[in-house]
Amino acid sequence: MSDGQFLSRSGTAEQVPLGFRRAGESDLPELVRLRDDAARWQIAHGIDQWKPGELGVRHFRNRLDEGEVWLAVLGEDGPVAGAWELWWDDPAAWGPQAPDAGYVHRLMTDRRVAPPGTGRRMLARAEARIAEAGRALCRLDCLAGNARLREYYGAAGYEIVRERPKDGGLGRTYRVTLLEKRLRGQARTLPAGGAVTPHGMVDSCADQDDSEVAAAAARAGADVVRGMYGRRLDRIDKGAGDFATAADVAAEQAILDVIRAARPEDAVLGEEGGQRGAADSVRQWLVDPLCGTLNYAAGTMLVAVNVALRGGAAAVADPFGGEVFLTDGKTARVRQDGADTPLVPTADTRLVDVNLDPPFPGAPAFRATDLLARPGFVERFRPRVGSTTLALAWVAAGRRAAYVTDGGDLSGSVHFAAGIALCRAAGCVVTGVDGVPVERGGRGLVAAADADTHALLMSMIDGRGA
Repeated sequence: MSDGQFLSRSGTAEQVPLGFRRAGESDLPELVRLRDDAARWQIAHGIDQWKPGELGVRHFRNRLDEGEVWLAVLGEDGPVAGAWELWWDDPAAWGPQAPDAGYVHRLMTDRRVAPPGTGRRMLARAEARIAEAGRALCRLDCLAGNARLREYYGAAGYEIVRERPKDGGLGRTYRVTLLEKRLRGQARTLPAGGAVTPHGMVDSCADQDDSEVAAAAARAGADVVRGMYGRRLDRIDKGAGDFATAADVAAEQAILDVIRAARPEDAVLGEEGGQRGAADSVRQWLVDPLCGTLNYAAGTMLVAVNVALRGGAAAVADPFGGEVFLTDGKTARVRQDGADTPLVPTADTRLVDVNLDPPFPGAPAFRATDLLARPGFVERFRPRVGSTTLALAWVAAGRRAAYVTDGGDLSGSVHFAAGIALCRAAGCVVTGVDGVPVERGGRGLVAAADADTHALLMSMIDGRGA
């Protein structure tokens, strides 16, 4: 039994009658009760992860046999205030790893009796046990959409490594964030995602390249968008039928936090917050925190988070697909579960996304609906209408043959800048609907996987094709 002395959050030593011991066979019913009570608390607070009754005595007996289960106890013979499992490997979540870490699971407290700070003290004891075993890392995971819990672990010194899907049992899967903390003070090179903030991942290194800053910012916005999905959100009327939601605003703030931490001197132009910093700054970030707001508000998971450095790096995150498309301005790739794959455009799908959202400044000379009505278009392509610039990333990735939209000069648009940068770096052909390069006053946008597809679409747009 430990002596129960810890540092409080204020940093002062305080004596709390809280001790720790290994659980045994006689503790199995109490462990099941703790887990079920924690599951009911999650459900009551809108967290869809644990379910009462899904883990019983058999589960915890197996954990006693295969790893360690620990209890936090009030006093020498007092009630159980909390518990956690300690594993010595976790290949299902982390894949094959060297034996240099301990893995904390099911950290849970009895909220009726646990004193304030019990969770943090249990985590500290788990870390001490891992260090005693000669291992340098403490690893754990949490529900990806639980920003508050990520913040909690971040404050305890944990860094986000990556996100991945996890089998929740009983036919359920959900995305989790993997986090780790280096014990004993060893130096560590941060993963590509960077360090943790209340909103997600931040590049803490001044020499991190701009594409990683863009990716970290887009991921942070995507975390917020995903975490607020399905709630009743306040709407902010923009006029002409357009609106933003509280998720748009919160996601933009998360993105801004990342950029400010990594590039404090840069200016930012956000769709919701407008210009921050000098408008004529040499370096300006263009941010669309939630492209597809109408889809999102209607309960459709077809949205994108766009972050671009004007004339440079960019990233587009898919909050629900778990992908981040990114470019350094020269090459383009997609990142999922920590692995990068080059983007290779192709027109093989024959799918063309056409934006039909108003306004239509090119009318009557150009109407997207007229393009869809052309017999030649229907013969050669299959139209799609997704109403999100995620479709531009799909062109760069070879999932769409092309993307077409009306509009003015879109080169500096917060909605389109990231997608345009991705397509160009991947080798797509990008012009306005008038064939003029986008930066030279081109109107609207045609992004095609290859020159032949672009030429065919342009012949239909200007009336030369069928």
